[in-house]
Amino acid sequence: MPTALEEADARLYVLLCMVVLLRPAQIELFFGRISPVAASRTLHYSTPQNLLRISLLHTVPVSVPLSAIFAVAQELVAAAFEPVETVPDDLLEDVQDLGQWLESELAGAKNEAYGPKALIQAAQELVDDAQTRAAALGFDTNATGYQELSFSFARAKTLQLASYIPNLTEYSPLYLLLYGYSPFDAWNAGVLAPYQYFWENVSLESSSALPSQFLALVSHFEQFQHLIAPVESFVPMGGKLTVSMYLSKVILPLAVYHGDDLNPLSSWMNQNHSLCDLSAEFLFWDLVLRTVASFRNYKEEGFSTEACANLLRHYAAVGLFYGIYVEPKMGSVEKIRIHEQIRATTEFLAKHLQLAPAVAPVALPLAQLPENALFAEFVFVSCISACLRESYQNVLAYLHKAVSTCCVLFPINGMIIRTFHELLQDSWVEPMRVRKEVLLIFAHVSEKNYRELTSALGLFCEVFLGDRAARENEIAVVVFERLLDGKMFRLAGEFLTQKDPATLSSGFFAIVMAALWANFNAALTLDEVLAPGGATQQALAVVESLILHCDVDKHSRAQVVRMKHLFRALNLLKNFRFHLAKGTPVSAKAILERLTRADTEESFTPMSLVSVILQQNRKAYLVHEKLYKICVELAIYLGLDDTWASFYKVRASCIESALVERDYAFAYKHSKELIVHAVDQHRTDTLSDIWLVFYQVGKFAPREWLDDFDPAVHAAKQGILLQQREILSLALRHIARAPMAADNSRLLVAQFRSVNDEIDRWYAEEMQVAGVADAMHSSQTGSSVASLTGNLGEKTKSQAGDKISSLLVSGLGWAIGVNGDVV
Repeated sequence: MPTALEEADARLYVLLCMVVLLRPAQIELFFGRISPVAASRTLHYSTPQNLLRISLLHTVPVSVPLSAIFAVAQELVAAAFEPVETVPDDLLEDVQDLGQWLESELAGAKNEAYGPKALIQAAQELVDDAQTRAAALGFDTNATGYQELSFSFARAKTLQLASYIPNLTEYSPLYLLLYGYSPFDAWNAGVLAPYQYFWENVSLESSSALPSQFLALVSHFEQFQHLIAPVESFVPMGGKLTVSMYLSKVILPLAVYHGDDLNPLSSWMNQNHSLCDLSAEFLFWDLVLRTVASFRNYKEEGFSTEACANLLRHYAAVGLFYGIYVEPKMGSVEKIRIHEQIRATTEFLAKHLQLAPAVAPVALPLAQLPENALFAEFVFVSCISACLRESYQNVLAYLHKAVSTCCVLFPINGMIIRTFHELLQDSWVEPMRVRKEVLLIFAHVSEKNYRELTSALGLFCEVFLGDRAARENEIAVVVFERLLDGKMFRLAGEFLTQKDPATLSSGFFAIVMAALWANFNAALTLDEVLAPGGATQQALAVVESLILHCDVDKHSRAQVVRMKHLFRALNLLKNFRFHLAKGTPVSAKAILERLTRADTEESFTPMSLVSVILQQNRKAYLVHEKLYKICVELAIYLGLDDTWASFYKVRASCIESALVERDYAFAYKHSKELIVHAVDQHRTDTLSDIWLVFYQVGKFAPREWLDDFDPAVHAAKQGILLQQREILSLALRHIARAPMAADNSRLLVAQFRSVNDEIDRWYAEEMQVAGVADAMHSSQTGSSVASLTGNLGEKTKSQAGDKISSLLVSGLGWAIGVNGDVV
């Protein structure tokens, strides 16, 4: 017969299993009460290990938050390694009490109908089943340490949840206390992180892609086959999902987790990328090898040379096979590209993996090799397999030396050595052929290889052209064009400074200006045109360098000066947000096309552009100096001579914009300054073109004036009326002298009289109010006061009604649009 403690223990375990199924949301409460008892080390069923299995197998995030599962697991792990000493009788009482408490919590779940043996059998079956299922998930309860057991639980729980939740980042609550634990860090960096990247970038759209399929795999080879699919057949990737990034984030961390094992990657490359008959294949090899050599794991450690040995052997074999069997059948451009690629790759490997230099030429008895062979046959030829097995580093160094030599000679004509003889026999190489050969030499010019290609060009000229001085300008033009086409403007400028100015023809200026305009028109934004390191600015720098070092005609110099004015205007324009066509971003090309377009009825001038800026940028009138500079710089570029008119028109537009923004103070100040400036500069004739702005200032009426009963508003109104009278009087005085101003003056006079009448009424009201106040002060009877007050109230209401009517029914409104602030 089982003891009372065994029976109580079995009952408690069975009830606890029911808790997880029936009341999962409260497992923290139940497990929290039971874990101290489980830590006694006396119970057989309700042990921390068994309770961990329950929380592992029977909890899902749908009903139990992962944070709760984590909290329960940590409490049980602590109980497993922190035993509690208990008195048997007290322990029995505690277990029985807990069982009764669970029964009371789980109404209808009582199991008194089971006898002691049946109860113990049920508990044992539950324990056995949990052990089997937990073991299938990899949960090891024989861990010897706190972190080891926590990690075992977290990894098993991850595998269990992986059948339901595809996003591994949602599992993070399980790992809160494991960061810094070496086995977990390795597993996290080598298994979880790679799969998460794979899922986010490759499998996210597939609802059937669950991490359980991957996490259940054991061998490195199986995991590799699962994850390598996106780069199978070297399918181009877009965005951040590049081959290099994918290898760094997925394949190589997995290799690190399996002990820096690169053999699966090496075998895959050997099977899929051995017949390198295209430069893209060598580019792919370069990408893989560079990624491997540059890779740093989560400990900031790289792969050793020994770890890369098989991968490097395969690459060396591919290079030898290409040189012996494939290259004679290749086209010239592919030869050049592949030579450059192999050289760059082997040079990179020698530097980053510290490969030993070639100590002796590789013995390749070509006569003993079959005339035609497949790569699989080639690598098993005795001499090839021997040198790859014994000295693959020497083979790589030898391969590097061979292609470096080819890179100097082959790009000259793009052909094999046979072409070398053809060129050498010609006493005079035709100009078109010279151009072709020079273009081939500089086909892949870059900041890094420019001087190397220049050296190769020198060799070409020395061997094939004889008297190079006679062809100097011809060659220089081709080189210069190629540098500009490749947007290598710094090199283009440097190239010019190294040439004798006498040899630089006017064609150079036309070439660089064409490149400048091409980049100018291609820019999608103003920032792209004006960026100091951008293509357009660099092209402009080359133009300026050419002006300094070459005898350029006056017309070309004037063209450069105009360009500088254009760029100054664009530099000011970039500070504003505006568009010329709805839904289309503004670009330098669009601005220039709009300003210079002649096929439209409505002209678009620099002043028109300023108006657009004022309409689309609030408070832009505050920087009227910049707006004027924009107008002037554009006018100079366009060859317009209206500097004075632009000054007054820009300032007038800013005043109008200020009135729209209800900034009367700005409008008054600058209206007065504008008139005074015109008088001082004897340019009052220009005021007749902008008379309307002074009229608008004179008619400005804030909405606050409706509240004329407010003393503060009343006082402010009188101040503005006095200022308006001042502006209108100044305008009448000076605009009247301008031709064709009679009609303008009529409107200005009418508004002047209206403002003057308002001021007169104000003075009259002030006098009347003062008289009423005196009468009220001297009167001694209530009836007199009441009479005076009534009359004054009636008169005030009448005046207020007249003013409101005057405000609602304006005389003319603004000539450019009705505004609530103008009467």
